[in-house]
Amino acid sequence: MEKKFKKEIWIGVGAILGSIIIFLIASTFLSGRMAEMSQQISSARATIAKRAELLANLAEIKNTSAEAAAYQQKMNNLLPPQEQLLNFPQALSSLAAAHNVSFNFSFRGTPTLPQGSSAGIAVFSMDSSGSLDSLELFLNDIEVKATRFLISIDGFDLSQSGAGYALNIQGRAFFR
Repeated sequence: MEKKFKKEIWIGVGAILGSIIIFLIASTFLSGRMAEMSQQISSARATIAKRAELLANLAEIKNTSAEAAAYQQKMNNLLPPQEQLLNFPQALSSLAAAHNVSFNFSFRGTPTLPQGSSAGIAVFSMDSSGSLDSLELFLNDIEVKATRFLISIDGFDLSQSGAGYALNIQGRAFFR
């Protein structure tokens, strides 16, 4: 009976130790698997947050696209079409006449056509003469006051010519 009792104790201790070993092996395996799943969940949450941000940005872009189209149209209206540049010398001539300034205008070279969002450019030169005050008012009207044409004056040369002054201007007119 004593042998049977010792045998049962050893079997019981073995079963307990075996259970503990199986539990440790299972918990180690499950712990690694849980860490892996935790990493996958964290990665999935980051992906979801990024996609939600992208969707919010897309919704904002869609909401403002109509407004942007209106501004694009207004910006296009600032620049005349290339054909309207033919009226540019006449507009300058009427300004020169209003200020009692003699005037000569010419386009130089071939215009650079618009590409993408860049405006087209037509280079011009202009000679005018008159009193210093008249030339100043004329230049102010061309450069500062609103006209139908958007121009850039790249350089000018002012010289005294007899009783008056001569003004030579080089510039660019922009078109769409």
